Amino acid sequence: MSYRQSQFIDPLLRWQDHVPQSTTFSDKYFVSENTLAESRHVFLNGIGAPGVWQNKADFTIFEAGFGTGVNFLNTWVNWKQSASPSFRLHYLAVEAFPLTADDILKATRPFDELGNSRQQLAENLPPLHPGYHRLVLDRGRVRLTLLYGDILDMLETLSPETQFDGCYLDGFAQTRNPEMWTAELFKLLSRHAKPGAGLATYSSATKICDALNDAGIIFNTRPGLMRRRDCLQGTFPETAAKPSTAPWFSPPPPQPRDTAIAIIGAGIGGAAMAYALRQSGADVTIFDQQNGPAAGASGNPVGILHPRLTTDNSAPGQFHAGAYLHTLNTLDALTAQGFKVRPGDEKGLLALPLHDRDARRQRKLADTFALPGSHMEFVLKQHASKLAGIDINADALWFKGAGCIDPKIFCTALIGDTPLRANCFIEHLQKTDDGWALFDGQGTCVMETPLVILANGLDCNRLLPGDGFPVNPKRGQISYLEPDTVSKNLLAPVTFGGYITPAFNGNTPHIIGATFEDWPDGLANDSWPALQQSSHQCNLDLLAEKIPALAPLCQDLPNDGRASLRATTADRLVIAGAVPDEDFYQHHYTDLHHGKAASDYPPGRYQPGLYCLTGLGSRGFQTALLAAEAVVATLFATPAPVAEHLMHAIHPARFIARDLKKQ
Repeated sequence: MSYRQSQFIDPLLRWQDHVPQSTTFSDKYFVSENTLAESRHVFLNGIGAPGVWQNKADFTIFEAGFGTGVNFLNTWVNWKQSASPSFRLHYLAVEAFPLTADDILKATRPFDELGNSRQQLAENLPPLHPGYHRLVLDRGRVRLTLLYGDILDMLETLSPETQFDGCYLDGFAQTRNPEMWTAELFKLLSRHAKPGAGLATYSSATKICDALNDAGIIFNTRPGLMRRRDCLQGTFPETAAKPSTAPWFSPPPPQPRDTAIAIIGAGIGGAAMAYALRQSGADVTIFDQQNGPAAGASGNPVGILHPRLTTDNSAPGQFHAGAYLHTLNTLDALTAQGFKVRPGDEKGLLALPLHDRDARRQRKLADTFALPGSHMEFVLKQHASKLAGIDINADALWFKGAGCIDPKIFCTALIGDTPLRANCFIEHLQKTDDGWALFDGQGTCVMETPLVILANGLDCNRLLPGDGFPVNPKRGQISYLEPDTVSKNLLAPVTFGGYITPAFNGNTPHIIGATFEDWPDGLANDSWPALQQSSHQCNLDLLAEKIPALAPLCQDLPNDGRASLRATTADRLVIAGAVPDEDFYQHHYTDLHHGKAASDYPPGRYQPGLYCLTGLGSRGFQTALLAAEAVVATLFATPAPVAEHLMHAIHPARFIARDLKKQ
């Protein structure tokens, strides 16, 4: 499934006071007076709020036509006033013509009742980029998932498990934008509506009523407010959910939110899981064999944010682009809280091509908007040199929000006040009647819990039942180099197959790296931490070749550096979700290679209460956060942060399914 488009159609706003009007559709976004009162009357009251969410720990609303965000903001404010503090609001909204943050702030400025929610929305609003955008607001109580694209396309990408309790239909008028009011659309919505889910819209036009009838939706008209004579409210019938195209990826039953959860690992994977779970209100404890956060594979003194993009709109490219944008948003939020997650004062990263073919690929990435222009720019070598502060002899890509991070500060900020049992090596897991018992190296049970999430990199397989995952150990060694008179001018990190970081404030070493060496025996060969002169030489040779201006820096081998082992996957995607029951898969899906219909197979089965986030490779700092959101969605049966095909692409059972299909 593809949802990329070169750029969005501009709604071409015209303003009458604070009221925006789309000249593309010749229609206003809302009426000028009593907008919030009308929103409450038509939409909130139309689905039965606030009573409808009083007893629901998780309440999900779907909106067709996000527009200025007024309905979302109004719902958020009213939900917060009436729902229990432990409850969570999930709001999905599709928008094919998204507005900018400035436009939304301008449109909502007169509405004092919205308080600081409008500012929160504007500060977190994603760039104009197709696909899914997960916004975590109000300290995790509200999760807004914006789906930028054509509504029919976006509905086709929803996971079958994404089900809503209420639905707002708020597109432009049927005469202006008929695609938003078809029976086809309403039937697609029905497949994601919980039985009895409410529907509300401002229009009672005959064609809309006919389309609702054709879709089997029960509705009635009721008095409107102000200029609107009537509005509609309805109830979705009990409809068969969207059939699964891959039942072997069907999620396990949801877990109770108040269940105690153990996370093993305090690197970026475990920290990201703790962050997402804590925002969901879960009870979490972390165990790590090291003495604190980011002490293992995540423990380099500086990390690099550099998105892995593709020109073919493949699943890896879509996931990495979305994960990168999500991570930038989280970094901004942590920075606003006072965490110095970026060691330098400036953002930005320059990516040089590896060879001529890669140079053509880079230009195509920019031409096809693999990231929006506000985040990625193709620059000629003269401009590249200015951005880098040193002479660059190739055209390159400039990533404006990328750059360096401090891994320890980043992971510490994500973990927050989550209890961390450091220096606690989990030697093995043992199944119990109620879940799992965790035993340390002395054979002591340190915790019994229904749920365990393995986020301990290569060590994950040691604790798994069965054969584990096909992760490939890769040794990465970095080199520390003291700056010279030229390299002190480096303003931003530069990547070239390896990378070099600036000497921040002119008084820290450059970090050069990192090698990507096969290490077939993994953790069993414990010589990997020892620094190797050949690895230092590899780093220096590549730097001197790609950035000749820094060749004098590479004359002498460094005396210091660091090595780590990364858990990589052949498809360059993370492994995130429930751990499959291998015996069940081998027995029930043994004939997948015959190409039988998906409906002929049962849903997948998993190790009870066992989940994972691993396979992060060298890009964990920009993929772990979105992957953790996906694990949380699987745990609690809440809306997924990415499209269905991307949930499948990172699913832990994908390796078994691929092997069975090849037999």
